[in-house]
Amino acid sequence: MPERIKYLIHQKITERASNDEAHELDMLWTEANRDIISAAIAELLSSDNQVLPEDRAGWELRIRQVVSIDLPASKPVHRMFFLRRWGWAAAAVITMLGLVTYFWAIDKKNNASIPTVVQGKNILPGKEGAILSLADGSQVSLDTVKNATIALQGGAMAKVVNGRLMYESTGQEIVYNTLSTPAGRSYHLSLPDGTIVWLNAASSIRYPTVFAEAERRVEVHGEAFFEVTENRSMPFKVMLDGGTTVQVLGTHFNINSYDNEPKRRITLLEGSVEVSTSDRKVVLKPAQQALIPNLSTAKNIDVISDVDLQQVIAWKNGYFQPDKADIETIMKEVERWYDVQVAYEGSKPVGFYKGKIRRDASLAEMMEIIAASGVHYRIEGRKIIIFK
Repeated sequence: MPERIKYLIHQKITERASNDEAHELDMLWTEANRDIISAAIAELLSSDNQVLPEDRAGWELRIRQVVSIDLPASKPVHRMFFLRRWGWAAAAVITMLGLVTYFWAIDKKNNASIPTVVQGKNILPGKEGAILSLADGSQVSLDTVKNATIALQGGAMAKVVNGRLMYESTGQEIVYNTLSTPAGRSYHLSLPDGTIVWLNAASSIRYPTVFAEAERRVEVHGEAFFEVTENRSMPFKVMLDGGTTVQVLGTHFNINSYDNEPKRRITLLEGSVEVSTSDRKVVLKPAQQALIPNLSTAKNIDVISDVDLQQVIAWKNGYFQPDKADIETIMKEVERWYDVQVAYEGSKPVGFYKGKIRRDASLAEMMEIIAASGVHYRIEGRKIIIFK
C-alpha cells in the first residue's frame, strides 16, 4: 500500500495519472492513510529530481511550516503541502483533509509569489434554494422550504420533500413551470415522469407539470445533471439556446450551457444521447462529450472521448474541480456560486489550473487557496479584483 500511494502521488504531481489512478488516489486520501501519505511525499521530495523545486531548501522549509499549523478546532483541519515542479514551475496545494484535495497551477510563465490580499467581510458559499415560477406568473421561494405541498394550475400537485421539489402526475391540463436557481443557489427536483434533475447555480429549467404528449420536452439554461427515467414510447428532449437539442430514452448526462461560456458541453455518463444542431447530429457514448460553439453562427459539434466524468459532475457532488482551466474560467464559477462580481486590473494572470476544492468553503478560504498559486486579489464588498 505505501508504494502504491507513493506511485499515485508521483503520477498526479507529474501530470501522468490516468483517470482511474486519479480516482484511486482520491479514495486513498483519508485520515487512516495520513502517515503513509506524509511519508510518501517526504520520500518523493528527497529522492525524485523531477518533482523537486528549484530552491529545495526554501520549499522544504515552507512545507514544514505549513504542515505544522492546525486551524482552530471549529473548522476542518487543513494541512497543505506547497510543491513546485522544476521544468514547468507550478505551484501546488495538496491537503489530506479539509477543504482541498489538491490545487496547482500549470505552465505559469512567472514563479508564484506571496500574494497581496485585502479582504472585506467574509462571504459564505452558496446553498440549496430556488425560485419556482408557476403558470399564472406567481412565484414561490424554496430557499427555506423543506416540506410542503404546492397546488398548481391544471389540477397538478407538487411537494417539497426534504428539500427536493417533486411532481405528481395528477392533472391532465398541460401547463408549464420554471425552476430557477439564482447565483449562490443550487437545487434538485423530480419531474412528473420520475426523472431527477440537479440544477447548478444561475440556471433554470422549464417543463410541463404533466407529460401527456408523444415526447417529454424541457428547456434548460445554465448547468443541469439529468437522471432520465426510461420510457421508449416517449423520448426525453432537452432544448438549449441556439437550437441545440439533446434527445434520450433513459440515461445520465450533464449539460453545461451558460451564455457566458465559449462552448456548450453535453457529457454522457450512462446510456446514449443524440445531440443535434442545425448543422450536425451526433450520438454520444458513455464518457464522451459534445462541444458546441456558443457564439458562432456555425453550430458544428466536436466530440471528445475519455472525459473525466468525476470532474464534470464535481459541482453536483459538492466540489469545484477545474481541469487545466484558466483563471477566467475558474472565476466565472466563483461568481455564480458565491454571487459576486469579478473584475481584472491590467492583464489577466497566465497559466492553467487543476484542483479539487469543496464548495462549502467560504469565499475567503476559496480565494486563499487560489492565491497560493500566485494569483493576487482583493475583495471590496461583493466584488473581487484580480491583479498581477
